[in-house]
Amino acid sequence: MAAILLAACGGGDGGGVAGSGPPTLSGAAARLFSPLAGGQNLTEASFAADTDSGQITVFDNRAMLTAFLAKQPDASRFIKTGPQTDQARLVFIPANSGAANPASAAVRGRYLLWGQQLTRPSASGDARYIMAGSFVCPGCQLPNGALSGELQISFATGRTQISLTGQGFSFRTLAELGKSGSLTALANHQPSLILDEVVQPVTSWRLRGGLFGSGGETAGLVFGLDSAKGPVTGAVLGGRSK
Repeated sequence: MAAILLAACGGGDGGGVAGSGPPTLSGAAARLFSPLAGGQNLTEASFAADTDSGQITVFDNRAMLTAFLAKQPDASRFIKTGPQTDQARLVFIPANSGAANPASAAVRGRYLLWGQQLTRPSASGDARYIMAGSFVCPGCQLPNGALSGELQISFATGRTQISLTGQGFSFRTLAELGKSGSLTALANHQPSLILDEVVQPVTSWRLRGGLFGSGGETAGLVFGLDSAKGPVTGAVLGGRSK
């Protein structure tokens, strides 16, 4: 089985969460949740994608995020996926290790993306972001693997093109960047999905994310798809190349 990840957050303990402040952690886990770069026109935004259902949860404030984290496994087990930046972070949170089937437990969990989201993106011009992350598809021959690709935005229209590939995997779609800086699935659009080198119909899909940092230096998103092979989830994060 391919490893979802890149490097676990060793050291530290899960701790709890205190009020509306950041999680109470230590060691590498604390560094993972260290304060993000601030600036104007920014708001905290967090998104989680569940590998069992492909559903996405949006956390509108710090209190909701910390309440979610309090219910997760020890933070030292969180797995960094994709590039970690000063504006946003992305991890995979494995399901509790008590599952009866260890192989299933290895691909069960949640992606969590959080950062300082830009609330007033540019009104003109284009941008290209180089993305990296991972995907989970329990019904596939390769149940998880690395992703790479790009995201291109036309700020005048908000139209966003996303192209991600991995071993036996391809996901291409259009999305929409709203005036508030949120990245969402484009209504009435049918994504292109390849699993195990075979084109698969997508019966429904969800996507959330945004641009992060006062200059929109980072883009990130999580997605969930329903296919004939079951739920497919993934997440990517990346920096602006132009």
